[in-house]
Amino acid sequence: MPKGLAAEPAPAGPTPEQMQAAESMPPEQRAKLVNDMIEKLAARLKDQPNDLDGWLRLGRAYVVQGDGAKAVDAYDHAAALKPGDSSIKLQTVSALLAGLKPQDPLPPRAVALLGEVAAVTPDAPEVLWYLGVVAARDGRFSDARDKWTKLLGLLPPDGEDAKMVREAVDQLKGK
Repeated sequence: MPKGLAAEPAPAGPTPEQMQAAESMPPEQRAKLVNDMIEKLAARLKDQPNDLDGWLRLGRAYVVQGDGAKAVDAYDHAAALKPGDSSIKLQTVSALLAGLKPQDPLPPRAVALLGEVAAVTPDAPEVLWYLGVVAARDGRFSDARDKWTKLLGLLPPDGEDAKMVREAVDQLKGK
């Protein structure tokens, strides 16, 4: 991590003993414990806003909780600390897409972030997939086919992802 991004090392999180104790708790008590830990991290980040790893952990925690808006906010803080990091942008995209149904349109901000990542890492699988989805929905079938064909070359040929991409390409035949 570049110097100056974290005021002090962030706590590593719960110990293995704490994790084991949490596993034996009733679900309601476990949920309260998790919520308390997330709230404590969020409060600490108000006092230590330059803790990149803390913002990333908070974003992931909010995603797990199903709170996409708070996750996006946490990732935005992280991106401000490390603006050129494509992985943070992809995590933001994931948070923006969380909870969407397959037929839902991609949020414009997610599409813009995907474009930014594509400018730096055009072969990122997530970028190829989602920009192919956008192209197909916009009627740019040749562009979608190109992106998904390129994606197929990056995936293990026998995997579930490759099967899904092949099916998407097949749906474009004749278009």
